[in-house]
Amino acid sequence: MVSETSGGALSHLRSFRLLDIAVFDVVATLLAAVIAGRMVGVSSPRGMGIAFIILLLIGIMVHWALRVDTKLNFYLGLSNDPRQMPLTDDTDVTDDTTGSSGNSSEKPH
Repeated sequence: MVSETSGGALSHLRSFRLLDIAVFDVVATLLAAVIAGRMVGVSSPRGMGIAFIILLLIGIMVHWALRVDTKLNFYLGLSNDPRQMPLTDDTDVTDDTTGSSGNSSEKPH
């Protein structure tokens, strides 16, 4: 379980962005590629690059499958822009001048 302080620290680390993609996520993926590559005996830069690309592709597919909108998936045309608030059909629209809501269950007076 993640505590509030570590969640805040992670949010802070992920706040540094390049092309609106969290630099921390890319660096963490690169570090994971280096570790995974060394675990299977790959030490060449080319092999590490291939491991990095494979991990990126896995991340893209997992986020797409779980319907988690990410900026990279948005750039690839696989998801919505995560910075935009989606409009839902069940929003309650209220007319501020009359105080009436868009609820059809209300009876007119």
